[in-house]
Amino acid sequence: MIEQGQRFRAAIESKRSDTLVRLFDFLLERSFDPECPKESEIALAILGDIQGAIGTQGANIRVYILRLRRKLEEYYGGTSGERLIIPRGEYRIVLERPVADEATATPTLPIVARLASRLNRRQALVLCGILVANLALAGIVWTNRASAPASLGQSSLWAPLAGQAKATKVVVADYFLFGKRRGNGLPTEIIRDMSIASRDDYHNYISRGSGEVQDMVDLDLHFVSSNVVFALRCLWEAFRSVNGPTVGDVEIVPASQADPEILKAFNLIYVGPFDALDKFVRNPLFQMSGFRIGSTYNSLIDKASGQQFLADGAIPAGSQVPRKEFGYIALIPGPGAKHIIIISGTGDAATAQMADLAGDRTRLAELAKKLGRRTDAFEALYQVRTMYSERYGADLLIARRIHGDGAWDKSRASQIFPNELVVEKPKSRR
Repeated sequence: MIEQGQRFRAAIESKRSDTLVRLFDFLLERSFDPECPKESEIALAILGDIQGAIGTQGANIRVYILRLRRKLEEYYGGTSGERLIIPRGEYRIVLERPVADEATATPTLPIVARLASRLNRRQALVLCGILVANLALAGIVWTNRASAPASLGQSSLWAPLAGQAKATKVVVADYFLFGKRRGNGLPTEIIRDMSIASRDDYHNYISRGSGEVQDMVDLDLHFVSSNVVFALRCLWEAFRSVNGPTVGDVEIVPASQADPEILKAFNLIYVGPFDALDKFVRNPLFQMSGFRIGSTYNSLIDKASGQQFLADGAIPAGSQVPRKEFGYIALIPGPGAKHIIIISGTGDAATAQMADLAGDRTRLAELAKKLGRRTDAFEALYQVRTMYSERYGADLLIARRIHGDGAWDKSRASQIFPNELVVEKPKSRR
């Protein structure tokens, strides 16, 4: 591992990328520790930024990790044999060996036969018993390996979209913003109001003629959380591993600009927390789902059992308090022969964690095992632990097959959602 590291370091050092060299040295050294370093530790060691220790430099570190991972891929491109990799979702360096190398290291039968010829009958029987047990164990290991997806493209989540880059769009949930002004002057406030979630909602509210309507201004603004932007990067890498170079053909569309007509012609990868899901996907999803949204978007209720999954509320900035959120992944049929992947959750951190998980073969294999046989429609709920912008993993709570028959034909909404409640006055949030 050190020899590989020295050769790779020389390659990137010659390109004068000091930050990447420092990052590589740090990760290589820490790769021999039992625990991976956190983003805050890396920010402090690499960028020398004390503020990074409380997560403000987490975004920069993730960008550097992505660049270093790509440098490794370029360095080993077109070659075989041992290579250094940065596993997805982890901040450490691993030496990856080809499966063929492991196979050639297995003792061959002639060696065993020569050894057995030197043993007495009883010793030979014991040796045969051990060999039979090892063969049985090897069979179990081989079966387990065969049951795990060899690639993301063979997983339950991604299989329907394999080879479908040109027929797929990524839709990013975004939030509508409007302005308020005093008198006839320029807007002095920019407001996000969950009861006015789109331009249609805005114009419907204006048409009702409330007293403050004259102070409201349509600024044609939307925003997307930075956590969701980083989730997009994880999904882009996963989709690239499924579809190869053709991933460049995929278009990313804000939900506010998405025409429902794309449901006819494209597969969709829909990314965003529950409170930002657009109606044209949200209503059919919850027709099929075994969950419904509670009185707020940080609450999910299992329809069959009535069990509630309530995420923690907002934590004051600077409070070192772990938070609990719930992440959600689903694969549902679109109208026609298309498919929709939903990457969502009760908040931004949970949504980002689900994007990480969607590119993790081990976690997808765990999900497939829970689901049983391959299915064209399923949903999974995870409990996610967070602190600041850091995410500390996710535990699978529920995974089940769902049925989408007729969900796109129902004219009634699946439920009344929190932002659809009729209110007299929008509750402004600056």
